[in-house]
Amino acid sequence: MLNKIKNPLMFWPSPAALALLLVFAVGTALGLPMVGFGACVASFGFISYFVAANYDRQLGVRITQPQPWEWIVHVNGVEVGTIRDVDYAAILRKVLRDDYVATAQLASFLKWAIAIAAKTMIYVPVMVFWTLALIAVALPDELVPFLQKLSAEWHARPSDGVLLGNIIGVMGVFSVFSAFLTTPARSRCYTQAVNLLIRQHFDTPADGDVWVYRMPARGNHASGI
Repeated sequence: MLNKIKNPLMFWPSPAALALLLVFAVGTALGLPMVGFGACVASFGFISYFVAANYDRQLGVRITQPQPWEWIVHVNGVEVGTIRDVDYAAILRKVLRDDYVATAQLASFLKWAIAIAAKTMIYVPVMVFWTLALIAVALPDELVPFLQKLSAEWHARPSDGVLLGNIIGVMGVFSVFSAFLTTPARSRCYTQAVNLLIRQHFDTPADGDVWVYRMPARGNHASGI
């Protein structure tokens, strides 16, 4: 059975970790209490580094110790040839170690996260307002005392920046992980870089979806170059 793989790169944690680190740096620069948030960022960053380093090691093993399989490559649903696992692993490792691709991926990820944060700041207050308005119409006797109590507790809180820090932390985490889950294909720089190198390997000018199918290596290998 062939294993159909879109792109086996495992770099999804890295842009998210760096984006969370940026949120932590901004909050700290503003003098906000970000210790707990910083601990979470550090833990997530360590895990991200471990995943990337482990994957790089696995690619190195595949390059130095050829595996008994090869990859059938399809571009836009059309088979263009096969590639040895050694060559495919070399392509993946080259992209992994490309600083330009990493920078472009981080910039693209941050741009998408900021767009989500901006939409959240607009839509959430509107949703809360209309939700409270509907509840006020349906249950006026229950909502009004609750709002009065909430207002009193709000004004009684000390203005020490804790609430603002929590808001920034929650917004940052929500935006970063929402961006991770919804990043559009045009913003996936790692995938685009791998696809470009694969098309260059086969001298295929066509742009579009690239799929690879793993299968046992055959005796006569056609590299497609």
